[in-house]
Amino acid sequence: MDTTWKELEKSYNEENSKLKRVLRKRMLSYIKILNKRRLSKITKGKKSLIKEILGSKMHFDIDMDDGLSRYLVIKDIREDYITETMISELHKGDIVVDIGANVGYYALLEAKIVGYKGKVYAIEPVPESVELLRENVQLNKYSNIEIDQMAIGDKTGVASMYVGNWLNRSQMKDLDIYKQELLEHEISTVISTLDDFLENKPFPNIIRMDVEGYEYNVIKGMKRILEKKRPLSLFMEFHFRLLGIDKCQELLRMLKTTGFEITEATYEKDEKCITHNNFIENIASYLNSKCRNIPFPGHLKISIDDILSNAVIWKNKEGALDLCLRLGTLEILFKRR
Repeated sequence: MDTTWKELEKSYNEENSKLKRVLRKRMLSYIKILNKRRLSKITKGKKSLIKEILGSKMHFDIDMDDGLSRYLVIKDIREDYITETMISELHKGDIVVDIGANVGYYALLEAKIVGYKGKVYAIEPVPESVELLRENVQLNKYSNIEIDQMAIGDKTGVASMYVGNWLNRSQMKDLDIYKQELLEHEISTVISTLDDFLENKPFPNIIRMDVEGYEYNVIKGMKRILEKKRPLSLFMEFHFRLLGIDKCQELLRMLKTTGFEITEATYEKDEKCITHNNFIENIASYLNSKCRNIPFPGHLKISIDDILSNAVIWKNKEGALDLCLRLGTLEILFKRR
């Protein structure tokens, strides 16, 4: 009898899982149609437009950047949860270093909040992104943003990088972690350590980085900053899967020994689920989480020790590091008080 019940339960779960996968597939197809219609309605056939995002004007070129620009035109916001955290962490007069500023989504938000007494160093190596970033700074007449066309890493000199079909997916060449078909062309860029870049600049209150798996190299190049033991907020798009276990653990140990702790970690919604209709977006995100057996997007309660020890933090009794690797990427705020 017990065996029969278990077999029935297994059969039910399998059928239920198939149904969720079918619903997810149809929902994602519907979102594609919705987004195409909304993009057409907003752009009216034009490939370039100016739109206000979080209080700042942004120029979007859909032909030049089919990734981030497309989603911001459709949704008006990206990475909802960590954006909310960023807004709460920024204060007037703050000094911010934005590494991988792209076309300025975060840099413009930072400049608006820190005001004329603050400063934002927007660092971006991709020429196409820098072009749009400059336009966006000029559109808003922000005088507190310094744009530096370069990369940040663990060396100073010249480096090669691949520019992606989606500009925000561009990566340093020596990582060699993305499929070639996603990358458009190769460029050379000036590269510096963050220690050298900030040598004669004020110590920052906040460092934000989104460097597509290069965060290990960036942290390795800011040893003097870490050793100063001054209060610092470090926003990082942490690419667990791209970095691999060894680099993840070394990076986390380095941050822990220099006084940092995780005060916020978010798992953002899958790009395939993103649309302007929040109800539909949430249904798609729910189905996606059920099909992949992952947490629903939002804030995760997790610590450096949890990840290093692979402690169980989720209902399916999965270890923290295992879960992070399966999720692929988390937005994390490391803070030293």
